[in-house]
Amino acid sequence: MATDKRTFEIARPDSLDADGYVWLLPAVLAGSLVHLIYLGTHPYPAFGAGLFLLMAEQVSHHGYALPSAIPHYASSIPFAYPPLMFYVVAALRDLTGADPLFISRVLPGLVTTTALVPCYLFVRELLDSGRKAGLATFVVAVSPPILQWHISAGGIVRAPAFLFLVSGLYTGLMLFKTRRPKWLVASLGLFSLTILTHPTYTIFFVLSYLCLFAGFSRTISGLRDGAIVGVGGLVLTVPWWGQVLRPTARRCSRAPQVPTAASPKKSRLC
Repeated sequence: MATDKRTFEIARPDSLDADGYVWLLPAVLAGSLVHLIYLGTHPYPAFGAGLFLLMAEQVSHHGYALPSAIPHYASSIPFAYPPLMFYVVAALRDLTGADPLFISRVLPGLVTTTALVPCYLFVRELLDSGRKAGLATFVVAVSPPILQWHISAGGIVRAPAFLFLVSGLYTGLMLFKTRRPKWLVASLGLFSLTILTHPTYTIFFVLSYLCLFAGFSRTISGLRDGAIVGVGGLVLTVPWWGQVLRPTARRCSRAPQVPTAASPKKSRLC
């Protein structure tokens, strides 16, 4: 009987069914209402200092080559932040002519509301209950700590990172439960996108996969799949972080050498 139950769970459709839509709908409606209220009460993006929009502007000004530094902050600071959403915002500006402040107000809320769908799917698969998943997703949709940083100005980066993260949690859960290749490919892609979007969410992604591995697939194949996602994500994002690290390596190689108390020989400053 245990084998039959497992076979039934794995064979269950992955997409939302009619019952799933019923329990998801209140959360989506609540999230949409919160976004509309935010737009009506915030003519200027909340917590908006303009750094992310400036970085998107620099991407556009450099012809979509990765800038080396961000101007106007101290003398300048290295352009080392994960750049995916700066390229997206720059493209939206250049292709549509949309006002950057409009993008900063509207895009985060739309993405945050979209993230409720994979959030629901993850909890439904985890708890095997559409009703419990709907309630949990509703709490996410109206939770101030989540909304504070996802629908405000910084949400042009954090909201997509949140979307990639919760989507990755769902695909990771399905990967460790079913070991199907399609979930491996999806998890690898979502981890790569998370790396290119926000560092904190990348750490959360890694720790979550360790928990999923421990809870659902403490096997060699589970370890292999998790390693493919982790190492593969690093490899796929080399074009970004490799370019970021190259100037630092050059600066260290050219740094002056000074003697230290521990060693009379000269050592580099970095």
